[in-house]
Amino acid sequence: MINVLYVNNEDRTVGGATLSLMNLMHSLREEVRPTVLLREDGVVGNFLRSEGYEVIVIPFQRGTFNGSIWKKVFRTLPHLLNVLVSRRKTVRRALTLLKDRDIRLVHSNSGTVDIGLYIARALGVPHLWHLREYMDLDFGQRPFLGFRRFGKKLLSSEGVLAISSGIFEHFSLENHPCARWINDAVRPASDRLKSSEKEKYFLFSASLFSPAKQPETAVLAFCLSGVFRSGYRLRLTGHCGDEMKESLTSIAASYGASEYLDFVDFTADIKSQMERASGFLMTSRSEGLGRVTVEAMFYGCPVIARRSGGSLDILEDGRTGILFSTTGECAEAIRSLSERFPSEMVEAAGDVAVERFSEEAYGPKIMDFYKTLLG
Repeated sequence: MINVLYVNNEDRTVGGATLSLMNLMHSLREEVRPTVLLREDGVVGNFLRSEGYEVIVIPFQRGTFNGSIWKKVFRTLPHLLNVLVSRRKTVRRALTLLKDRDIRLVHSNSGTVDIGLYIARALGVPHLWHLREYMDLDFGQRPFLGFRRFGKKLLSSEGVLAISSGIFEHFSLENHPCARWINDAVRPASDRLKSSEKEKYFLFSASLFSPAKQPETAVLAFCLSGVFRSGYRLRLTGHCGDEMKESLTSIAASYGASEYLDFVDFTADIKSQMERASGFLMTSRSEGLGRVTVEAMFYGCPVIARRSGGSLDILEDGRTGILFSTTGECAEAIRSLSERFPSEMVEAAGDVAVERFSEEAYGPKIMDFYKTLLG
């Protein structure tokens, strides 16, 4: 067993990064003893503890900002001064808490936090940076010192892992001597469901509705498809603010379809909704991978996905899912699924989910990378 410190970027919301980290740790349970570092206690800490994982909490700063260049100009110097003080305190505290654990590797679970790199240096162990997001394209985030400086930090890390070929290319990781792209694990193989009887609704899901997730595309395509006239509904699952909800309802109202929208609170376990849905809509502009896309494949739900981001790694158009480039194409795909359930496509998608995105397939790949970094 090797002891690994995982540095997680999420603390208040159990989102895709935390769930993927849990899948990773579970896939390595026979070979790795994990400790998870969070910057504050709360929802994520309680969730990980409930799953049996050890959590330590030390405040630390993120390495990215959201907003305009002016925000960067006015916030960079105060941020850097804060980081210099905070980083030293965090590293010293980490060394104290970890002194009896014989940590062999530090694994940072997101590109948005860099404290793991400095803890690894202080411990004298390799650091692995796990890139799960495009940052600028999907969340409007940028490193405080710019992407060029961030690229140098990536090069200083012993290993870099991207969750899709798109992210690998976005950060020019072909220039890194020890970088790989490996798609996330999403479920154990035993979670696969055969297609069950479907209900008359299409599903859109995001832990947090944001412009990058493009929920308006899902609503507009649903309306343009006209399937609501046959009794189909669009279920929108996740944290949706009042302003966003009002905007989406307004779009549907212009087509006389507002009463066919159902807003459902976020849930980490979407299995029951996936298995009964007539189709799942992945409309994100630049999704790093698309965890919910793979979940749909596991649970016998046909996927309609934008032709971008991680969907290009996951789906083969016409065989394991339907890819679209325009809202009109998305609407046509919705209409098609309402007329005929694609049994062969769903079966093929389930096979791919188990072969490429199960914990059983994932664990050996990650362990092989760990062994490379540990020499």
